[in-house]
Amino acid sequence: MQEFRIAIITIVIAASATGAAAAIGDAEKCLAAKIKIVGKYEACRYKAEALAVTKEMSPDNTKCETKYSDSWQKAELKYGLDCPTDGDELSIHSDATTHVDTIVTTLKNIPPGCGNNIIEGGEACDGANLGGETCVTQGFDDGALACDVNCMIDQSDCANHDCSLLDQTGCGVGLACYPIGKSEVCAGEGTGIEGQGCMFVNSCVAGLTCVNYGMGDVCAPFCDNIDNDPACAQTCTNVPDWDINVGYCHP
Repeated sequence: MQEFRIAIITIVIAASATGAAAAIGDAEKCLAAKIKIVGKYEACRYKAEALAVTKEMSPDNTKCETKYSDSWQKAELKYGLDCPTDGDELSIHSDATTHVDTIVTTLKNIPPGCGNNIIEGGEACDGANLGGETCVTQGFDDGALACDVNCMIDQSDCANHDCSLLDQTGCGVGLACYPIGKSEVCAGEGTGIEGQGCMFVNSCVAGLTCVNYGMGDVCAPFCDNIDNDPACAQTCTNVPDWDINVGYCHP
């Protein structure tokens, strides 16, 4: 009888321990939710691909993309910092997209190559497929990321806006705001004055930059070609890569 009681107690304790282990927290719930979201996203993509084959048209993944994004954000909002990972919506989406594209390409027996909108091999992107990357994920403030003919990321239209060219704000002591491509960045202030020859954009003092308007490279002041503030005594010529209303003065 004593042995029977001990056996019963052991079973009760074991059952209690199992029950305690079965109770999961928000971290596990968030993880499970994200796994389901990825699974449903890939299933939706496969369904769209299959439909496209039977209809002989391009796959429409609009609903898959919207559902994935909405569900992911709801999961992170619901479980917050308890989620094992945070802010990985785009990276996981890229991995899932690549997985689906690879499987579909294999089934279609399409040979790999740059230009088929499928990222494969050593490609960083392919056509319109940027793998979820944007100018922002590449470390810029804004702009339009692109993929070049060699299936490599093209950042030429991306830009950073660290400061203001017209009012010269946003930079620290000894620095001035200069245009670099489509970006406005802080760099060491030069010494060149208006009309003086220059070699680099920051060869000039704050408020001026190095331009060429038929007289060689010279320092010229920035101007506002829309509001004329600050005023430009000469012609204010806009530079397409700069802000929409920013240009430089020249005779």
